[in-house]
Amino acid sequence: MAVLSTISQSSSAGRPPVLVLVNGPPCAGKSHLTDVLAGSTSLPVLTKDMIKETVYDTAGWADRDWSRRLGTAAAALLWMFARSLLSQGQDCLIEANFRAGLAANELARLTSDLTFTSAQIFVTATPAVLAERFRIRARSRTRHPGHLDAELQHEYSEGSIPEDQLCPIPGTNRLIRLDTTEIKPQCHARHIHLVTDWLVETGVPVELS
Repeated sequence: MAVLSTISQSSSAGRPPVLVLVNGPPCAGKSHLTDVLAGSTSLPVLTKDMIKETVYDTAGWADRDWSRRLGTAAAALLWMFARSLLSQGQDCLIEANFRAGLAANELARLTSDLTFTSAQIFVTATPAVLAERFRIRARSRTRHPGHLDAELQHEYSEGSIPEDQLCPIPGTNRLIRLDTTEIKPQCHARHIHLVTDWLVETGVPVELS
């Protein structure tokens, strides 16, 4: 896998700031890609899971209804985070399994108020692969127990993944699609190079070492 060096500049001097959205259904590979970008650029990063797990650790967790309501609140906080930074001319990255229609509305509100470039990285895989990865993740119990993965397997079985999580957010200025159905090391490396090259073209400074 490509090794990326940390850079010290993510301000948008001389250009509009860039909002990077890492999006896609559960188990597509968003978190891995976000971790690479967070550790290799100075982009401020906030993810839906960061917010939810912080709340789980401080306020506890309950049932699926609580998790859904927390997910809605976490999505609202992601957009507030983006608005705050973009209004200061600062690039930023947010990551979640965004609901396409709801996210398009949030993006439209931002676009009407601020000048920036929206760059979406949509990560996905075949429904069968996504469902199998979710089953494996639920059995592994590697995620925070507040996510209730074991109870959610039926919601993310093949054919049950919500349609609005299987398509990109409409209305972004730039879009790149990554199919992670194959997860061989050479595929990971190719995807990372593809994303970093694309971000440079978008205006986000990235350096390969």
